[in-house]
Amino acid sequence: SAIVYEEYLDEFGWPLTRGVDYTQYFSVDYYKKQLPIWGAYAPSLFAEPGRDIILLIRALFFALFFGVFLANCRFIFSKERDR
Repeated sequence: SAIVYEEYLDEFGWPLTRGVDYTQYFSVDYYKKQLPIWGAYAPSLFAEPGRDIILLIRALFFALFFGVFLANCRFIFSKERDR
């Protein structure tokens, strides 16, 4: 349910929307999951992702630095045990 002023209702009693077509959500294709949900809002944002070389490089650097961190932690804690 919705509380809407009468001047914001359409001829069928539904609230008026600005710039968004909600009729696609009341179709059979939508409920069969054959209709992409966000395709109408931002088609380029929710499209198939391309290859992201920068993300790969960042992940490799993260793995390298995490390995160095773990090696340093092992070195520090093994020194304390030897004392």
